Amino acid sequence: MPLIMKKTAKVLSKVFFVILLLGLLAWGKVTYVRAAGSYSPYDIPLARQWPFLNQVEQKLNQWQVNFSRRSFQSWFQRISDDFFRRLLEKTSSQLIIVNPPVTPTATPTAGPTQEPMPTLTPEPTVAPTIAPTAEPTITPTVVPTVTPTPEPTVTPTFTPTITPTTVPTAVPTTPPVASTGYSVANGKIQKDGQKLIFNGINWFGFETANHTVHGLWARNYKEMIKQMKDLGFNAVRLPFCPGTVANSDVSGIDYSKNPDLQGLRSLEVMDKIVQELQAQGMYFVLDHHTPDCGSISELPASGTYSEDQWVADLVSLTNRYKDYPNFLGMDLKNEPHGAATWGTGDNTDWKRLAEKAGKAVLAADSRILIFVEGIQNNPTCSDNAIAHWWGGNLEPQACYPLDLPTDRLVLSPHVYGPDVYPQDYFNASDFPNNLPAIWEKHFGFLAGKYALAVGEWGGKYGAGDSRDVAWQNELADYLAQKGIYSFYWSWNPNSGDTGGILNDDWTTVRQDKVQLLQRYINNFNH
Repeated sequence: MPLIMKKTAKVLSKVFFVILLLGLLAWGKVTYVRAAGSYSPYDIPLARQWPFLNQVEQKLNQWQVNFSRRSFQSWFQRISDDFFRRLLEKTSSQLIIVNPPVTPTATPTAGPTQEPMPTLTPEPTVAPTIAPTAEPTITPTVVPTVTPTPEPTVTPTFTPTITPTTVPTAVPTTPPVASTGYSVANGKIQKDGQKLIFNGINWFGFETANHTVHGLWARNYKEMIKQMKDLGFNAVRLPFCPGTVANSDVSGIDYSKNPDLQGLRSLEVMDKIVQELQAQGMYFVLDHHTPDCGSISELPASGTYSEDQWVADLVSLTNRYKDYPNFLGMDLKNEPHGAATWGTGDNTDWKRLAEKAGKAVLAADSRILIFVEGIQNNPTCSDNAIAHWWGGNLEPQACYPLDLPTDRLVLSPHVYGPDVYPQDYFNASDFPNNLPAIWEKHFGFLAGKYALAVGEWGGKYGAGDSRDVAWQNELADYLAQKGIYSFYWSWNPNSGDTGGILNDDWTTVRQDKVQLLQRYINNFNH
């Protein structure tokens, strides 16, 4: 009896201590909010100053908690209930000496029932975003849209998977199917001379400290890629960061669900993802998303990461995957903004930087396409009175066109709705009918003369700001009518202010979003 009382007292003291630590940690817990295309981490100083707090934080992260500050109380209630249930089951088995505890079922949250969170994988660390602000400027000269000559549309398929070795310099071990590659004619993307139609989706994670796509703690990657294909997607945009290119250790993978990824590092995991995409007949675009695997920079160089390192990383991945026939292209840099300019000729000139990097990538592989995003505001040839999204302003292209081959160039603006940031024009009396004119001014006027592919767009589609449904419907119809390609943001549900195609259980689907994108592709102007 004294021994049991002693152990009970010890357990109670631990419980009290853990409650205190949980309160400290929860106050500064990292949240992921995808606002206007930027990330800004909120982390707790104590966790950096007191290393022992990281042990408890890592335990919480293993349960893959995803929350926003608006839902802090409900999150803390769920995680504390789950944590103490696990703790009490464990300690009660020690005191009473019965069978080992059974793994508890994860506490359900609002919406679909979630699967139990894995206990053997670290969390996917994802960074949030901050909305850009608008600044006033000058109206650009609009280039008239050229109507392309109709041509037969063919969606090519691929041969079975080509399995590359898993060392950092791996390439396919068998020759790929002969291909003349991808090109642009009359504003339309072609493969081997035939028009290519694709319905794209973003699958993020390689750009974070996990150095792998997210969701592998919940599901098998091959199953998810098959689900993408079954839902009508045939192209995936994969954001990455320099740490992934450096073949870093990975985290956030349940190896019981993904046994063939056991022991692999970041580039080797990327090889597996790319191979499976090819095996299932899907294209991929690589996107240099962040310079520090955390936050989006204004220009490619940031902190200790230099312009030359940026170009070298782009060329390195291009060389790695140039023999894959489903390698569609390289997005040179995600969302230039802030100090980034266009055509100024100085060290802030994104046009100059894009030309330098684009030519280097094409020298490594002349068969792929170069995706170049816009900027935010510009001192000339840009009407900054109507706020631009980060990477969403292509107006200066009318005055200062890129010196890149137009048959290998895809202009790729980003555009978001009221779920991400409440732009003034969302409050206009004629909303959403006012939107097409804004999009036309920001980037749409270039359709037909150039290939355009919106690299990111999306929102909660009714689960957040009620105006987002009208916004997404209007944009889907506009893109289809203009023949503008797109990659929807995102496959992942853990995008705080947009959500994803998948629900929080990483399995069930937002059918309304899928139907929206199916309507877009069915109405696409070939």
